[in-house]
Amino acid sequence: MPLSIIKELEETSSKNDKKVIFERELNNELFKRVLVYGYDGDKTYYLSKIPEFESSGEVTKTLSDLFDALDKLVSREVTGQDAKALISDLLSLMSEDDVEIARRIVSKKMDIGASVSTLNKIFGKSFLRENPYLGARSFDSKRLLKYFEDNDYLISELKMDGQYQSSIISNDISDFQFKSRNGEDSYLAEHLVSELMQVKNKISNEDLVFMGETTIPGIDRSTANGIINAVSGILIKRRDGEDDTKNVKDFNKKHSSHGTVEEILSRIVYTVWDVVNISEYNDYRSDVFRIDRLNSLENAFIELKEDGVDLNSFPVKFIEYKLVNTAEEAMSHFQIMLEREEEGTILKEPTAIWEHKHKPTYQMKMKLQMGCELRIVGFNEGKSNTKYSGTLGSLQLESEDNVLKTDAGGLSDELRDEIWNNQDEYLNKIVEVISYGISRNRDGGTSMLYANFVEFRKDKTEADTFDIIKQIEDA
Repeated sequence: MPLSIIKELEETSSKNDKKVIFERELNNELFKRVLVYGYDGDKTYYLSKIPEFESSGEVTKTLSDLFDALDKLVSREVTGQDAKALISDLLSLMSEDDVEIARRIVSKKMDIGASVSTLNKIFGKSFLRENPYLGARSFDSKRLLKYFEDNDYLISELKMDGQYQSSIISNDISDFQFKSRNGEDSYLAEHLVSELMQVKNKISNEDLVFMGETTIPGIDRSTANGIINAVSGILIKRRDGEDDTKNVKDFNKKHSSHGTVEEILSRIVYTVWDVVNISEYNDYRSDVFRIDRLNSLENAFIELKEDGVDLNSFPVKFIEYKLVNTAEEAMSHFQIMLEREEEGTILKEPTAIWEHKHKPTYQMKMKLQMGCELRIVGFNEGKSNTKYSGTLGSLQLESEDNVLKTDAGGLSDELRDEIWNNQDEYLNKIVEVISYGISRNRDGGTSMLYANFVEFRKDKTEADTFDIIKQIEDA
């Protein structure tokens, strides 16, 4: 029986021993269906737990009947209170073991210590579909330049640093679901359903899925994330009907200076940056351009403001962004966010689609500057008709192995004149520069992106080689 296998897995701590159990059940079709309905990212039931029911004392329904009913919830054939009634009536006619399996499936808490990726390795690559999530690539200086070659502008969005949630909001205010990045139910924004309904109704009559993150304004990111995780644990206990006394006690011990659990919940805001309809979400793809999805969200908040909603106190926020036309503007916006002590920015192509992809080519996280040491091999005069005409415009620099060649600015006016007038003294000196990574120059050679002088390294007689610089970039 599936429940006996589930309990065996629950009681097994070794990953290798769990793998043996799964492999033993490779041909157990009923057990595999239980895993599919309990894990598959396509299976969204719009219920966070099984509804209340009273056992009839008869057992006339099976797990197969449960799967058929859940399919109706997934397809939206049955929704809202009708969905709860359907499942409640079914549970009243099922065995205790099957009811326990139903509880785990609906809550998406199988508690067997296995992930989607683990199960796919055992049962096959396409056995389960992951919870839809669109990520971003790591910074790549060459990709940054290519972005601006291929696009008239890019979208530079504030990079949030809270707890991710996808929020599935339907036309029935009681019919909603919140998912973490890995597909587990999340309850941090449940108290914001009515506000999300207001945003949804300004965009579409369809069921929508918002992507965003929960944060606590006024508390530094590291502390806020610790508080959010603690509150999340308490909410899960409460949702499951378990005793949360110990969790609350631990919370008060660590975080009471920031308020009670209820006070923290009232301060949590949910910042949304993307939206797709439920069909697109379940299909893992929306062909609506990024700029159009962003505009639909922004217009919704504009309309709410026109309706008299105070967006300053409204707990659902719209992502901050800026349209940038050059790499310099993108870097500037990134630096401004860092100066505000934000995490950074994400660059997105305006024609990008939405899909389930962790490292898409069309959006990229910006990166802090990297430092390295290079040798001065020459001096460029400033351009005519500029303030640096007749003095130093930039330094010509190379790596120790002559593979990387770049120009660097960022010098003070006084230092420019000093170097220009005493070039022999500065030739072959080692300098530290900061840049945004390795790039290609116009001739196809290896260079650096926006290198700027930091200081002379009088303690160094050798510059970094290209391999060392590459290691610094990859770190």
